[in-house]
Amino acid sequence: MKIAIIGGGASGMISAYLLDRQGHEVTVYERQPVLGGHIRTLNKNIPAHPKCPELLEAGVLEFPVEFTNFLHLMQDLDIPLEPVEIWFWVVLSEWSLFPFTRND
Repeated sequence: MKIAIIGGGASGMISAYLLDRQGHEVTVYERQPVLGGHIRTLNKNIPAHPKCPELLEAGVLEFPVEFTNFLHLMQDLDIPLEPVEIWFWVVLSEWSLFPFTRND
């Protein structure tokens, strides 16, 4: 079956991947010149610097371990994941900060 997917963000690309695995002929349509949608870390057209014409795209920087479907997809795609400890700061008053990790 031929299937058209409108939007090359995370949902569109994952849908295309899963439908293709089932044997469908999938075409993804995206109006932006680059796929990724809101999951991209660079969401604006930043002019390239002459000394470094390439833009670095980091992709997904963090996600909760409760995103089990995402974790299964990464395993299916053989993408290695590495847990990291992330720190946040909460301003308790004008003059103090309270650090905590996501696991606190």
